[in-house]
Amino acid sequence: LLEDANSKHIKAKCHLSLSELSRELNEHDLSLFHLSQGAKLTQNRDEKGMIYARLAEIAFNRNEYNLAEDAYLNVIAHSLSKEKVEDAHLQILKIYRSQNKYRSASKKIKSMLIDDKFKRIAGNLELELVQLYKAQGETSEIETRLETIVNEYQRTPVSAEAYFQLGELYSSEKWDLDKAKECFDAVSKESSKSIFSPMAKSRSKAIELYRDSQLDINTHHKIMTIDSSKTVKNDSSDLSISLVPPKKSIPELYYQIADLEAFTFRRYEESISYLNKIITDYSESIFTPKSIFALVFVYKAVGDSVAARNYQNKLLLKFPTSEYSSFFNKDTIKSQSLQHNTYHQAELESKNNPLLAIATYKLALSMDIHSDLAAPAVYSIGYYYDQEALVDSALKYYNELIENYPDSEQGKVVSGRIKLLNNIMAISNNDSLNTNEQGPN
Repeated sequence: LLEDANSKHIKAKCHLSLSELSRELNEHDLSLFHLSQGAKLTQNRDEKGMIYARLAEIAFNRNEYNLAEDAYLNVIAHSLSKEKVEDAHLQILKIYRSQNKYRSASKKIKSMLIDDKFKRIAGNLELELVQLYKAQGETSEIETRLETIVNEYQRTPVSAEAYFQLGELYSSEKWDLDKAKECFDAVSKESSKSIFSPMAKSRSKAIELYRDSQLDINTHHKIMTIDSSKTVKNDSSDLSISLVPPKKSIPELYYQIADLEAFTFRRYEESISYLNKIITDYSESIFTPKSIFALVFVYKAVGDSVAARNYQNKLLLKFPTSEYSSFFNKDTIKSQSLQHNTYHQAELESKNNPLLAIATYKLALSMDIHSDLAAPAVYSIGYYYDQEALVDSALKYYNELIENYPDSEQGKVVSGRIKLLNNIMAISNNDSLNTNEQGPN
């Protein structure tokens, strides 16, 4: 029909249908080609704008930035929706930032901020300017700009996002957990609909968990001090002090803190210190091989492949039969029942301590990436990172589901979540357009 038809309208419909068919067949490049051709041939302006918007979104999510930029420019030229046009401008700014075109992005932002036509998205432009500062390492400007945003755009998704970024700043670079928690708690108060609200709540809970773990460790030490004092004095009295021992042991609490330090607060040196303390002071603990295992990934995160390899070898040497050694020694993994047992163990761990379950899920996955348990394991890992607001890691495993296990039950349910997380990564919050609306420009 495409070859025989003379009508542009019919040809456009053919290309759009072929685009959908190609997408179902996972022929993504061909799908984008037909979508682009369909957009060019469509004559209705509003329909043309909508097709280009879809093309732009797909290309952007696939990191095909040149195609995405061209499509967004066509959205600006053809769309009758003011919101879509504004969003297209914001997405072009993100493309510039992704391509390290900082000067072009800065120039575009500043020109838009003084144009009344873009007053409705002024807060979003300010936030994008913050992202530019981050990308260029201009850290001195970030806190001041964010403080200005939360004051000028109160009770909006824009201020909610700014509070989230301030919380991230205080919980990483400045290490002020009191201020960080205040900022994270403020996110939902500013806008309950903010896409950053669930992440902020997760960060706030992580700070509480961090503090509780430290208090429990102090309680353990107080109890040991009291017990030692009783022994020295040969005294059986309770010294008028009644302390309830924490449910978790000291090495487990250290491990919990180390995990938070590395994978929530991204303070890798502190995490390394806690993990080494477990290995040195609690060498007989079940958390010793787990700590060595964790150090492999922490050192990989900081780019120290030599140290990562050393700890991997240490794990294989000292704990050759442990499940963590099996993660690296693929030759020992031959039994399918072993994968089922390992997966089941991860399921049990996830109910009580999800922080410890991830390594076990990864171990189960490494045993056979083609088994029936592979997709559930990938989903469980992605879901954990999602709940902990580690968006990069969550997207990695969710996308792995789509690419490698598209027909699995888990693969079918994460597409919507992937889109939302991509929006978070792009720092795109369309709710603010409606909240901040100040009339037509």
